[in-house]
Amino acid sequence: MDEIPISALLITLIVLLAISGFFSLSETAMMASNRFRLRHLAQSGHHGAQKALALLNSTDKMLGVILLGNNLVNSAAAMLVSVIAIEL
Repeated sequence: MDEIPISALLITLIVLLAISGFFSLSETAMMASNRFRLRHLAQSGHHGAQKALALLNSTDKMLGVILLGNNLVNSAAAMLVSVIAIEL
């Protein structure tokens, strides 16, 4: 079986950490958003605000998807770190 170069594993790890950061930032941004301002922007016709309000109206589903994605990415990153440690 051919070994995967360490550089490819490290790049993949960096990408996974960036995706994890995206999930964490999106959770924080949605929970910290001002619903009154979003509602005003949505009534003014702002499409992004309308979509954000739709997500905030089903907070449990949104958080479930964000946390599931974050856990999957973090688990993959942990497995990748194990592979890198074994290779070294």
